[in-house]
Amino acid sequence: MTEKDDEETGAAGDEPAEGEAGQDREEGADEADQDRAEDRGPSPAGQEAASSWTQRRVVGLLVIVGAVGLVALIVARWSGGDGQPQPAGSATTATAPPSASAVPAASQEPDEEVFGARHVLVQYEGSRRAPPKLKRSKEAAKKRAEEVAEKAAALANEHQGLDELGEAFGELVKEYTDEPGAGERGGDLGRIRRGAMVPQFIDAVAALNKGEVSGVVETHFGFHVIMRTF
Repeated sequence: MTEKDDEETGAAGDEPAEGEAGQDREEGADEADQDRAEDRGPSPAGQEAASSWTQRRVVGLLVIVGAVGLVALIVARWSGGDGQPQPAGSATTATAPPSASAVPAASQEPDEEVFGARHVLVQYEGSRRAPPKLKRSKEAAKKRAEEVAEKAAALANEHQGLDELGEAFGELVKEYTDEPGAGERGGDLGRIRRGAMVPQFIDAVAALNKGEVSGVVETHFGFHVIMRTF
């Protein structure tokens, strides 16, 4: 083999070595690019994804904290508590409603007095609710009422029983009263309360005992003779 052949053979043998060197340079360049990418940190897209995930965690935590606080407030109101922490070792005591004895006596209104009575009403011209056709004078009405009072007193002496006296008094009512409809019921007013009648009338009733009759009692309605029934 000549020297020329050896040179050609050597040149041909050097070609693979040059290819391998090129491949090594490319691999080195890729590693360098990867190192530079790692030095620069994550890409903008990755940063945006990480930021969005962090925000979702924060919002989720806030929602959980708010829900827990709302449940605690509802429980505190439902149980009647004030939501304040109690010192260690202390016990919660319930406040009992005030008893009746704790209320001032002045605020306890007494029961309203209730009476029962029958009456004869003798009216005169100008007295309240007198019939328009009534022309009796006040003096004549008073004299008529005095007559009724005398008869009622006599009946009270004759009849000891309340029912008998009531029936006899009812006959006086039919004969003398000017009150419309009173004759049919014997002048019975039923149950009357102190505030439901004029003061002069109810005071006269209160002054009587059961089964007693009054003298002449004057009000702006006219002249009354009263029998207390209870």
